[in-house]
Amino acid sequence: MEISKLFEEISAKMKGDFNISAQFQHNGNRGSYREDSLKSFLTNGKLPDTFGIASGEIISQYSQVSKQMDAIIYDKSKSIIFEASESTKIFPIESVLGVIEVKSQLSKTKLIEGLENIKSLKTLHAPQLITKNYGDHVRIGYYNNPPFGVIFAYSLSGNSLESLAKNLKEWCESNPPEVWPNFICILDEGTINFRNGLNDVLISSEIQETSSISFLQHKENSLFEFTSALITLCANRKIDIFNIQAYKNIGIMVHNLRVKFENKIKNRESQTIRLSDSFIQNMYENRGQPILYKDLVAKFTDGMGLIGKELFDDRVDKVYVYDPENLPTMSEILSKNTEKKPLVEILQNTPMFSGGTYVIINEETYYIPLYYWNESNIVLFD
Repeated sequence: MEISKLFEEISAKMKGDFNISAQFQHNGNRGSYREDSLKSFLTNGKLPDTFGIASGEIISQYSQVSKQMDAIIYDKSKSIIFEASESTKIFPIESVLGVIEVKSQLSKTKLIEGLENIKSLKTLHAPQLITKNYGDHVRIGYYNNPPFGVIFAYSLSGNSLESLAKNLKEWCESNPPEVWPNFICILDEGTINFRNGLNDVLISSEIQETSSISFLQHKENSLFEFTSALITLCANRKIDIFNIQAYKNIGIMVHNLRVKFENKIKNRESQTIRLSDSFIQNMYENRGQPILYKDLVAKFTDGMGLIGKELFDDRVDKVYVYDPENLPTMSEILSKNTEKKPLVEILQNTPMFSGGTYVIINEETYYIPLYYWNESNIVLFD
């Protein structure tokens, strides 16, 4: 039997399942049945056994929460699931391969609903460095592809693939390509996808602002096209074993910037404070060039003869430094202490470069002297 013929038969069964689900009067029951039908199809040998599919919400390390997702695909061997209740499952974005939004009839309204849900997923993505060893001496690192978002519908809603493609184009014109869907399929009708030139593109990193929108009437082969695309998307989203330690220090979003504070800073009233959004945005936009971390350490310890500073000589990572006033280092301050004043008195009354804190912005490190944590630059940490 030809594979395409087999998928035609499976497609017919799914259509029958959908017709049964239509008999449920409660919208929740109908939705659960149509989603369960698709999940059953995919978990019955269409995707690797290590993959799981469940409904729920997705969270990030930056206090973000997605909308409720119909079908979340995750790797059971590398993931972790938080259960807020029996009916609510929470997935860290790092564990998620992608999502499928399942619709009974794909009207323009339901299309926009699905697109906004996928957008709420894709805005959670932060580049994750995946490393792989090749032999004993070669280790290669690369950033993984963003999670995918797919819309699957059982039927049209008195419209057409062409009209839906136009609706998608209108939505894309007001949203960046980073949040666009990867693929849309309507059972027994066809598919809508993106193209670069003459080539169809599926992977999130390949979808660009210049990508065009294409639709094809696959009819009874639509389910085959959907499954093929889904397998490709899963294969191209690499995830690592989930590291729960990353969630010990929850960050925030400042506009489109992912921000984490390495240390908790408190004011005189023992309230936790942080740098204000405007300060963070200004610091990021005027960041200049980073320096080697070992050079930052050298500036801290210059002329002080501290033991152990040579331990940083092999570090090749870099850090941005915020110091527009070019504050003096401790060694510079001490060298000017000709009156031999007590050290405590000097350090309490003199702004200096040392003694700062670190902020992580979009996975890059920034060093800020505490002098700049003043009343005009800080807010309470909610």
